[in-house]
Amino acid sequence: LWGLEQSGWKLACTSVEAQTIIGTDRPFYGRLFRPFMAAGPAELSVGAFQVCGLEGEFAFRLGADLPVRQEPYERDEVATAVAELYPAIEIIDSRFTRGLRAGFANVLADNANGGAFVYGTAATDWRRIDLARHEVRMEVNDAHDSTGVGGDALGHPLDALTWLANERSGQAGRFGGGGLRAGDMITTGTCTGIYYAGAGDVARADFGVLGEVQVTFTA
Repeated sequence: LWGLEQSGWKLACTSVEAQTIIGTDRPFYGRLFRPFMAAGPAELSVGAFQVCGLEGEFAFRLGADLPVRQEPYERDEVATAVAELYPAIEIIDSRFTRGLRAGFANVLADNANGGAFVYGTAATDWRRIDLARHEVRMEVNDAHDSTGVGGDALGHPLDALTWLANERSGQAGRFGGGGLRAGDMITTGTCTGIYYAGAGDVARADFGVLGEVQVTFTA
């Protein structure tokens, strides 16, 4: 109904911490829209958001379709469909005064708190890295804020992507069809918790050898 070009998907509640806050025991997902995606380093107005929560996340761009089918997808075949991995910062937002504590149904209806998405340069040689143990550091204004690992997203970022592939495969004919398409960008859930940004903040998610992504917030 919004009429915006969709460019991918965002996973939410892929960590126990996030599930506890929202009051659910499972992940869910929303949509990424082209007008709210930016290549880093990016500059965004904090006034465009009501919450402006920052999350460091692994993101994948698909190079092949993962269509609807009866049998579930396995992680290895989902990984084969990935074209690129990106370091990313998701900006979460909310239309509700209670934010993340508005409850599962409200957060789901609010596009899973999708606000904006900033991505870095595609990483090379990422397949040789144990993403589950790979560290992600969120730094704000050159000070360390939080650290996590890829395993914070459902045990492994590719497990999170596989969950989405199977969830979408099971929704043929509902919620805008089913499956995933080549070219989709999928961000797999926070590895760094949430940092609430304000005007003047410069946030950088450091993925080590996989690169980094930066976003600056103006008034």
